[in-house]
Amino acid sequence: MSDKKISKYSCLHKHDVDEVNLILSQDDKLVYEIQLDDEIYKVSSPATIFIPKGVNHRADAISGKGLFVCLILSNKYKTS
Repeated sequence: MSDKKISKYSCLHKHDVDEVNLILSQDDKLVYEIQLDDEIYKVSSPATIFIPKGVNHRADAISGKGLFVCLILSNKYKTS
């Protein structure tokens, strides 16, 4: 097991459209920290997170390996 720290890659932001995040791994050991406005959750794979438009959010891997899929539910959107 590696003690290598996972780099953060997501800053708190919001969109003007809805978003869906998928957290997937083969061994169900991928763990993410998900922030939605002022609430912070620890989420393990497999998971689906729905983020309504206008909600400040971020996602950062805590441990494990797998896929994080972000679906923006529009072909025209703005991030702030």
